[in-house]
Amino acid sequence: EEEEKDEVDEDEEVDEEEVVKDENDEEYDEKNEESDGEGNEEMNDENHHQEGNGLEGKGEEEEERREEENEEPNNAVEMDEKMDDGEKEDEDEEEIEELVEDEKENDAEMEKDEEEDVGESEDDMEEKEVEVDEEEEVNENDTMDEEYEEDTMDKKNEDDMMDEENEEDDASIANNEDVEVEDDDSDVEDQAAYVKGGYHRVTIGDKFKNNKYTVVRKLGFGQFSTVWLCEEKKNKQVALKIVQSNESFTQVANDEIKLLKHIRDADKSDPHRNKIVSLLDTFHHVGENGRHVCMVFEAIECDLHTFTIQNNIIAIDKVKSIIGQVLEGLDYMHTKCQMIHTDIKPENILVSMADGKIKVKIADLGNACWTYKKFSEDIQTREYR
Repeated sequence: EEEEKDEVDEDEEVDEEEVVKDENDEEYDEKNEESDGEGNEEMNDENHHQEGNGLEGKGEEEEERREEENEEPNNAVEMDEKMDDGEKEDEDEEEIEELVEDEKENDAEMEKDEEEDVGESEDDMEEKEVEVDEEEEVNENDTMDEEYEEDTMDKKNEDDMMDEENEEDDASIANNEDVEVEDDDSDVEDQAAYVKGGYHRVTIGDKFKNNKYTVVRKLGFGQFSTVWLCEEKKNKQVALKIVQSNESFTQVANDEIKLLKHIRDADKSDPHRNKIVSLLDTFHHVGENGRHVCMVFEAIECDLHTFTIQNNIIAIDKVKSIIGQVLEGLDYMHTKCQMIHTDIKPENILVSMADGKIKVKIADLGNACWTYKKFSEDIQTREYR
């Protein structure tokens, strides 16, 4: 029991000691808390101050870092933008170059197309011109064919009439009758040409050049003129050629006069000069259709065409004589006068009989020209061409 009591006492002491200890601990804790509170407050203030400064420093550092980071992105962005701008400029330049090349190609194609179009249009124009020329040629040919047919019909009618006359002449010759050559009234020039600028109307008995030449009868006609047998005051017969008053015919007549005068005066000693008809006189006559050029020649009534009709058959010796004299006259024209007749035909070769011999004279130089100067590209009259 004592031991238990001692133990109890010990326990109580222990308990008391623990209580005292606990109280001391509580007091100590309270003091520590108070001191800790004050210290903590100071430390907190200091810590807060330090933390504030640290935060401020950190904030500045963060701001600087952020600014640097922002600057770096900005610099990167600027670099990227610059690179992008450079690339864009390069791309733009490439696009511009491509556009320029495309434009050049388009221009070249357009020029080529235009040249082709121009070439085609020129070809079309040339084809049209060729077609027009062909049409004109066809029309001209048709017109010439029509004229030729008309002339052929007229010539045929004339030939028929001449054949009838030849038959009559042959019958008369067979009966030993004399053949009297009469004027062929059907051989008449175009009456529609008796207008202003055309033929001068002539009647038998008309007088020309102050009554110097009196008309006896008609000898013939041509495209440019009519020809009349006239009596001169000296009881000499001459052939009077009256040209149409048209200006173009007048010019042809003036050219013919120059040629005839040159032939007459070129070499009077050459005997072959007489193989060409002689020009005796020239003058102008004013009539109702205008002012006409008139030329007076020696009168030779018969041309080779009429001569062949009258004689029906010409002996070979006479043929040789006629051709020889024609060649002599042409030689004189060519060598002494430098002249080309261009219209040799039976109608322009005049023949006459003297002492049983045939004499020839080349007539009608209306289409003649100089060897060094041509008046026309045509040779001979249309019927003979």
